[in-house]
Amino acid sequence: MQGRCEEIFREVESRHGFRLHEIGFDKNHVHIDVDLGIRYSVEDVAKLLKGTSGYKLLKEFPEMKRKYFWGSGLWGSQIYFDSTGRDADEMRTYVRNQAGNKKQMLKGQATITQYLA
Repeated sequence: MQGRCEEIFREVESRHGFRLHEIGFDKNHVHIDVDLGIRYSVEDVAKLLKGTSGYKLLKEFPEMKRKYFWGSGLWGSQIYFDSTGRDADEMRTYVRNQAGNKKQMLKGQATITQYLA
C-alpha cells in the first residue's frame, strides 16, 4: 500500500505542479521534501496530498478502514513544516531513510530527551 500511496502523491504532484523531491514512509507517518513554488501554501499542499490519498486508499482498500480506522480517516490533522535553511541534500537523506534503522539526525537536531529537558 505504501507504493500505491506514493503513486497517488505523484499523481497529485503532476496535476498541481509542485515538486516532491523525496518521500519517506515510517510506520505511521510520512515525511516529504516539497518545493511548493509560489502557487500553493503548506496547508494547500497538505490538504491535496492527504485528501486525495486518503480518499483513494480507503476506497481501494476498504478492509483497511474497517480493521484500523473504525470509520475515521487515514491521516491525522497534524502537519510539520520547515523552510529551507537546512542543507537540502542532508534533509533529503533524512526523509529517504525514514523506514529503516538508519535514521540520521540532522545537524543541530535535538533528540526528544534533549528537547524535553
